[in-house]
Amino acid sequence: MLDRTRIERFDVLDVHHGSLPALVLAPPEVGHDVPVCLFLYGGGGNAETLLSLEPLLRQAWQEHSVPPVIVGCLGVPPFCFYLDAPAHGMFWQHAVGHGLLLAVREHFAREASPTRAALVGISMGGYGALKIAFSEPHRFSSVAAVAPMLEPSERSELVPLRNRFHYPEMVPAVLLGPQRDVSLAAADHPISRARCNVAAIRSAALAIRF
Repeated sequence: MLDRTRIERFDVLDVHHGSLPALVLAPPEVGHDVPVCLFLYGGGGNAETLLSLEPLLRQAWQEHSVPPVIVGCLGVPPFCFYLDAPAHGMFWQHAVGHGLLLAVREHFAREASPTRAALVGISMGGYGALKIAFSEPHRFSSVAAVAPMLEPSERSELVPLRNRFHYPEMVPAVLLGPQRDVSLAAADHPISRARCNVAAIRSAALAIRF
């Protein structure tokens, strides 16, 4: 019976941002080829946010309503929007989509599946999860976005003030600030990613849940 959850913390060494904290929830050892799920928290959160899901996961494992899965979360800046913008020294999408996934698989080498992986995110994390999955659909089998932060246009100049006035000053200004990089904002939008990679998303049979 899955009556306990393993909670593990370790650091992930990122080539761009240095040492970043990671937190992982995992069931008791249940064999091999256990899928890995990356959890992306919403704005203002941190890696410890994942702990709020532990009671739900434990109950789901006990009831067998959710199969065993290793859930990992990386401590990135609380309003980074999982943005990759090399010109501005930001590589947060890569840190999660590649660095965290590799680190979890290495840390749980005897159990973690080398091929099966998923993404789930809330708000800012939903935005990040969608754009990662849509960018690399063959690396992930599924993505779930809970209340994702999606502006109603890929073109920044068409986004009404009411849909963006609430962003705190800590968000990447080039993505969501008053003087945005229009091309960067458009390229980073999950819908833009989906349009560019629609053939790959279909061929990968990526499961998508909103």
